[in-house]
Amino acid sequence: MDTKLARGHLREGFRRDLNGVDGVQDALAQVHRPYIERLQSRGKLSKSEAKEALIRVRAFKSDPHHTVFLERFTRGGIKSVSPNFDGAIVGGNFSSGPVTLFGHEEKVRSYSLFYDRYSNKGIEMRLMERPIYVREHAIGRFIERADSSFTSVTASLWPGLLLIDAFQYFGTPAVARVFMLPVPQGAFLGIAAMSKPPNDITGVERATIDVSGVKENVDASSIEPLIPIWFLNTFVPTEELKSLQCELRAKLIAQIERHRAVLMVAHLGRIMSIKNNPEDLGLELRFPGDVHAARADFDGLFSSDLWLRAIRVPNDSPFVNHFVAQGLLERSNVESTH
Repeated sequence: MDTKLARGHLREGFRRDLNGVDGVQDALAQVHRPYIERLQSRGKLSKSEAKEALIRVRAFKSDPHHTVFLERFTRGGIKSVSPNFDGAIVGGNFSSGPVTLFGHEEKVRSYSLFYDRYSNKGIEMRLMERPIYVREHAIGRFIERADSSFTSVTASLWPGLLLIDAFQYFGTPAVARVFMLPVPQGAFLGIAAMSKPPNDITGVERATIDVSGVKENVDASSIEPLIPIWFLNTFVPTEELKSLQCELRAKLIAQIERHRAVLMVAHLGRIMSIKNNPEDLGLELRFPGDVHAARADFDGLFSSDLWLRAIRVPNDSPFVNHFVAQGLLERSNVESTH
């Protein structure tokens, strides 16, 4: 696609998203409102009402421009003839907005997890912003080089996005790292750098609603003083990847697919298992996998010669000092082993 045309699509996409934020929130509130009112007036929801609510929430949150994936869970142990019901819709979402990181403000698509649960006796909603950002430049490059649209960026990122969980659970901690995130059209190239959490990263925001009213709190137990911030910086289509990059991309796709169940547990466990509220909807039963095999495979790939040769550390990024610190740390670790 022509560069100027791609930039026009990029600007229009962000403008449309930013102008529509309030409308989206109001529309979602209208989806929940009738069930909240019935719950608070009658003290409970019927089985059919709770099921209907989840169907409506799922339909609302299925917009492929925003939603990366959706999973439906129903609590086990409830017989089909029982009048009781307890289920949830859990998924991932991208939204547009400005963000200030390392003293620089820009427009990004940022990632979050959501959890909407309905039972006869209550409603629970959770939201967790994650420090994963698709930068404006990367989206523009995707539109131009993949000859695609602003709205198609979200769908392209799944299931490649699970690679970030592979790094965080199975990779070696790093002050800074470069990485490749494979997508059907090619690959996004990015940087992860340690930093204080951005203002929007607060933990799991939780609202519970029952006959007594609404209770809101934030579980910040997963937030540490320094966390890795993940940036997708640019996009390269398959035909422009170098041979080593193509080889690495193929291996990443294969390993993500091979260990997808393990990565899904890691990904969804963040919002489904929160402090004092263990996961009780059968996440690991839905996604059974071999954690030890996943660890061995990803650790081997991340430390392989292929990874080191295919991924280049940029010389002109805002994270130069991070990579200097990472180099000093690696050198110190090597010297301490001799």
